[in-house]
Amino acid sequence: MVSVLSMLDLLLANSSLAVKDHMKAKRTYEMSSQAITAAQGLVMTLGLLGALWLGVYQVAYSGKSVGKFTTLLVYWAQLQSEF
Repeated sequence: MVSVLSMLDLLLANSSLAVKDHMKAKRTYEMSSQAITAAQGLVMTLGLLGALWLGVYQVAYSGKSVGKFTTLLVYWAQLQSEF
């Protein structure tokens, strides 16, 4: 009877360690996934700001049409949309 109880204790300890390891790995994965998503959002936002600045500059000083600027905005919206 004692050996069954000690085996049960060992099994519970191993299960507990496996669950803790799994939860740590899951937490690490989720944090890295969120960091990648945040970095992607930052890059897209900075790219949009740069494209808008160039578009406004070209409309104001280079004589480009507002329609081309609108096309740029529609194109950028398609880039940022989720499928």
